[in-house]
Amino acid sequence: MNIGYIELCLSVKDLQKSLDFYHKLGFEDVSVFLKEKWAILQYRENILGLFEGHIQENCLNFRGGSITKLVEEFEKLGIPFESVPVLNDDGSGSAFLRDPDGNLLFFDTAPEEVEE
Repeated sequence: MNIGYIELCLSVKDLQKSLDFYHKLGFEDVSVFLKEKWAILQYRENILGLFEGHIQENCLNFRGGSITKLVEEFEKLGIPFESVPVLNDDGSGSAFLRDPDGNLLFFDTAPEEVEE
């Protein structure tokens, strides 16, 4: 099962202040959309998403796996979904799960990211 790669997504109160802070720690910009209030940063192999007003809580975002295949595997394993998964014919889509401690796991893949 290919669950993809992980990005940490943080809900931030002030995107610019958060960008300034993470830049001081050595993170570099990958994509910054100040008007839309979100940014993707990188430190070595670590990807960090900062979202002002876009997400309700911090989460682990898994990208690159075929959502259709992942949903099939999770169902076989008896892993419940937080909401009904969105499945597309190209393997992209999204699904939300919670781990036993209530942490949110977000599986989200665009068509060009799907790795078999």
